[in-house]
Amino acid sequence: MAGPPKTKPPTAPSTPDRTSAVVSATLILLTVLGVVTVFWEPLAALAGGAPAAEAVGEAHPAGADAGTLAPSVPGAASDASGSS
Repeated sequence: MAGPPKTKPPTAPSTPDRTSAVVSATLILLTVLGVVTVFWEPLAALAGGAPAAEAVGEAHPAGADAGTLAPSVPGAASDASGSS
């Protein structure tokens, strides 16, 4: 005696796995954002044509007598009282 034939249950039409695509796109986006964040200053310098921050000289503190000229002859400096 033969039993009823075994049939497969009907399956839904196969759809592409969107979860994998979304995860892949998200990882790519986060990687790009990370690279841009890490290299923001050098990329901005390249885009703007400005020198990089490392190329600019460091500011040195001025000496104690910076901006003042000592007179070479005593008494040759102008007197603040106005008398000569």
